[in-house]
Order: sequence, then C-alpha cells, then structure tokens
Amino acid sequence: MKTGIKSARTLFPATKKVKYFFNGGICLIPTPVQTALSEFTDQNRSGFSDKNWGVWSENVSAAYRLFAGLIGASQSEVVGIPNTSTGTGVFALMIDPKKGSNVVYDDLTYNTVFPFSLRAKTGVEQRIIRNDRGSIDVGQFEKAVDDKTSAVVVSSVSCWNGYRYDLGQLSEIAHAHGAYLVVDAAQHVGAIGLDVKKDGVDFLATCGHKWLLGPPGTGFMYVRGDLISKFDPPLPGWMGIDDPGGYEMWKPTFPRTALRYETGMPSMMLLGGMRASLELINKLEPASIEREVLRRSGYLIEKLSDTGVDVFTPTEKEHRAGLVTFLLKNHQQLFAELSKNSFVVFHHPETVVKNMHWTNGGFRIDPTFFNTFEEIDDLVDHVRKWSRR
Repeated sequence: MKTGIKSARTLFPATKKVKYFFNGGICLIPTPVQTALSEFTDQNRSGFSDKNWGVWSENVSAAYRLFAGLIGASQSEVVGIPNTSTGTGVFALMIDPKKGSNVVYDDLTYNTVFPFSLRAKTGVEQRIIRNDRGSIDVGQFEKAVDDKTSAVVVSSVSCWNGYRYDLGQLSEIAHAHGAYLVVDAAQHVGAIGLDVKKDGVDFLATCGHKWLLGPPGTGFMYVRGDLISKFDPPLPGWMGIDDPGGYEMWKPTFPRTALRYETGMPSMMLLGGMRASLELINKLEPASIEREVLRRSGYLIEKLSDTGVDVFTPTEKEHRAGLVTFLLKNHQQLFAELSKNSFVVFHHPETVVKNMHWTNGGFRIDPTFFNTFEEIDDLVDHVRKWSRR
C-alpha cells in the first residue's frame, strides 16, 4: 500500500512546532522509525535469544537490500557503516594512492575527503577543481585527470550549495585513465535518484541521517561488484568472515560480497530504524520524492531571486537537488529572526564563508516533500525584509 506524499507530513510530528528546513543536516525522525527503535529496545530488555537475533539480523539484511535497490545495486555490493566519513576512509585505505600519483576533487566537496587529502603528506598530488559561481565545469576534470590519477573524489551533491554532478560524465573521464570514481552521496541519495550502474560509480558512501530519514549513526557503502574481491578488508572483523560463528582465528576467509567489509557487530537497533525509513521511502515512491524536492528547491530559488539576495545554487534543474544557498549582508540579523519564528535552517559558519571567498554570510535552506509552499513563502518574506536593509 502506497503512502501519499500529501499525507506524509503527518508522519513528522515536529512539523507542528517548527518550520524545518535542515533536512540536509539532521532529518526529522518519522514515526515509523521511532516505532522501530522502540521495538528494538523492548526486545532488548529480555536480552539475547534466537528469536531476537533472528529479527535483528533480518532487519539488517532488509536495510541492505532496500538501500541497494534504491541506488540500482545488488545487495551483495552493499554494507552498513556508521557515517559517510567511515566509508571514504575505508575507500582511501583500499585504493591506497601512492607517492607520485594524484587525486582529483573540487572545492565544493565536503570534509569526507580528508582520508584522501591527507595523502599529500606521503607525496600524493592534490588537484583541486575550482567552482565558478557555485558550478563546476566538468571540462576541468578532463584536463586534471591523467594516467597517474588514482581517484576522482566528489560529493555528488555539494553540501555547501547543492550543486549536483552528472556522475556519468565523471566516471567516463576517470575510467579513461584507469582511475576510480569515489562518491560522497550524503546529500543525494533519498532526495534525488541515483543509479550506480548507469552512472559508472566505483565506490559510494552515504549516511542515513539526512535524506534517507534515518537515525544518526547509520549509513551505507557500495563497492562495485567486480572490485570487491580485489581488495582485502582494511578493517577486518569477526562479522566480515565467511563463518562469523565459527571463530576461525588464524586463517579467516572472507566472502566475495561487500559483507567482507563488515567490521564488528552491526548497529542492529539503528539499522532496524533504517529499514523502517527505507520502507517509508519506497511507499512514498522515490520518483515522487524527487519530483517534490525539486519543485520546492526550484520554487525557493525563484522566490529568492525576487528579493535581491545572491543565490549561490545553480538554477538548472539537472544541477540542483534539495539544497539552496543564498548570501546577504544582514545574515546575523536574519538568522536571529528566523530562529525566533521557529525556522530551523543552516547558517553557514564563517570558516565556510572564508573558504568560499564569499563577501557576505550565507544560509542553506533544505526543503523536502513535507515542507509546504506556504512555509517557503513565509521564510522568503523574512529574507526580503533583511535583504532591503
């Protein structure tokens, strides 16, 4: 049975109290997720039993299956992680760029690149593509990537302004030189459709606490199927071997699936919550969610353009998702007023303003399917007030 988008707002009780536009930061927990978490704690009160273990294990497996289906992958290519950074860290250890090689990324990417950028200390060249008014010219990647490139590492949707890549273009460039495409999809999956096979993605990591509507401490990583056996698990653990119950100490063997990257005990409670959130996304239908997210981000950009603020998010539908960034002089006053009026938004910190070379402070607004257009109009009215001062 499908749950309609229009009625889905009732699954987020907090919307009765706040106008929540921080959906790309920490999502509101929908009631099915809250129920799933409560069910686990109720079961866990009685401790371990074969029945409980069976239920919890099935929740984990179902979460992996549902996430794989969402990104066009096989369940055998997916495993759970606690956050996006863990995934990119594992990928960096697996790819292991060497001295004399290079890694290519852009200046709109998120801090999840640290495991790769720290390789500069070992002689790995860092090649950074610069944005132009919030957009990236993919042609710059063609010039930067060469036969010494180990990986192209990007946020498929930028945390800072919502710029969205055509990943297929990037994978063609990377693969033409034998490099891997590594994707941080934290601001992408759950809001906008992504097909890892069609787009030629080699490695992908994401978290559950943003557009996937799950609890913090959850996430997933994807490794392209034909690459799995190529890499030994960099953080091997007892749950990542062929027979977790066999306690083979000295000669462990690893499955030929992404489960070989399972480290220790999965977060069974939180992954039970993720199962519930992914089931909700399927009921709402991913294509419907994408349509409504793009409608709202497009509407917000259109309304903001009439206020005179500097919109730093691309207007092209194919290059945006659910994040909209704008800049204005009186950002501190606006933030105080929005907070007073129960708006929850992301106020870009001064470090980001400095790194992006913005002349004014900025906001990131993350509308999703449960936000009303009236809420957006209300927010824009406050923006208009301070943009004229």
